Amino acid sequence: MIVLFVVFVLALAACGSQESVTAPVQPHPQAAKTGEATVSEGSTETDRAALVALYEALGYVSHSESNDWNNWLCEVPLDQWDGVTTDENGRITGLDLSYYKLRGSIPPELGNLSSLQYLNLSDFSYDNELRGSIPSELGNLSNLRYLDLSSNDLIGLIPPELGNLDNLRSLGLYHNDLIGLIPSELGNLGNLQNLYLHWNDLSGSIPPELAQLDSLQYLYLGYNDLSGCIPSALLNVVNNDLSNLGLSVCGDDEAASVEPELELETITGELTPELEPETITGELTPEILYGTLVTTFTNIFFAALVPGTTSVPGEGGGSVEIAGNDWTLQDYSPDGALIANGALNIDLTQDPIPMSGEVTLSGSHEAELILDMQLSVGADGLSATGTITINGAEFDVAEVSAAAAEAAG
Repeated sequence: MIVLFVVFVLALAACGSQESVTAPVQPHPQAAKTGEATVSEGSTETDRAALVALYEALGYVSHSESNDWNNWLCEVPLDQWDGVTTDENGRITGLDLSYYKLRGSIPPELGNLSSLQYLNLSDFSYDNELRGSIPSELGNLSNLRYLDLSSNDLIGLIPPELGNLDNLRSLGLYHNDLIGLIPSELGNLGNLQNLYLHWNDLSGSIPPELAQLDSLQYLYLGYNDLSGCIPSALLNVVNNDLSNLGLSVCGDDEAASVEPELELETITGELTPELEPETITGELTPEILYGTLVTTFTNIFFAALVPGTTSVPGEGGGSVEIAGNDWTLQDYSPDGALIANGALNIDLTQDPIPMSGEVTLSGSHEAELILDMQLSVGADGLSATGTITINGAEFDVAEVSAAAAEAAG
């Protein structure tokens, strides 16, 4: 207690030494626009109390290692606390503490941030050590759209109360030590687009209720101890790793196991410019555009938007080294199966974002990619225009994307 009191006093002393006005933190690109949230209870006072509880629950270990906690515990507007975004009424709508080397636990008081739309306590650099369980009180965050607690040391069950988050678009809990069943209540998340539960110790069967998630675009359940069968409707999710589970499909007369997607070598012979786009996009898009560009680059882009980022490690290994507009992929692997090497030039200051360069894929797929694209970041993720050349065959990215989306629908 003495140590905590001393740290608290030092934090207050630091407040007094800072400028009275600091630049507000910019909202995260995936945070919803101000004014979109529904009316909620609470006040700036309850929001401030929740942040103080979080600060105390983190145990102060990280605070001595980083200067990222400017204005925390200070008597200044909450949007001047690092990592905090507010609306015009001063209510907290975004809390992004990724890459803060977090320690300690997640306090239940975070469930009082009733206007919160974006919560990110993850860390792709694997420096986080958040422990303990996920508070069930997070299920009270009715306005939450994005929740990422990935790459920590969280234990225990996935709270079924998370199924109350009607507005949730993305749920990331991967790379923790979570156990038990996947809650069937997650099937209530009708707006959910991304569900990342891989790299845990989850067991039991896949809840058939997940097949009700009509908006789902990304479903990662691999590297768990799941059993039973796979609801057939989930095979329609454009990006999934269900083939890695080795489970049969629920209700197929043949009870066949899910086969991995076609390896690129089996279709590269068909990649010739003479072919009509409709002929190839059904095979190309899930393998290359979505499976590679979207899945691989989404995490890299959003990570690179964090000031000071110079290296983004891949979940399956390797890294992306960032020096200005020059990004170098060094054995970067988003899932352990696909490996990317190459160099790209990406200017995040422009809109849309230009991206050009060459990438070599190896592992589960092998190809030479030449990219000349422009990407836009919107509420639904990344969209692209321009061209991608695959083993000498050039394709229009927009046409391929549209055809794939139509096929998936």
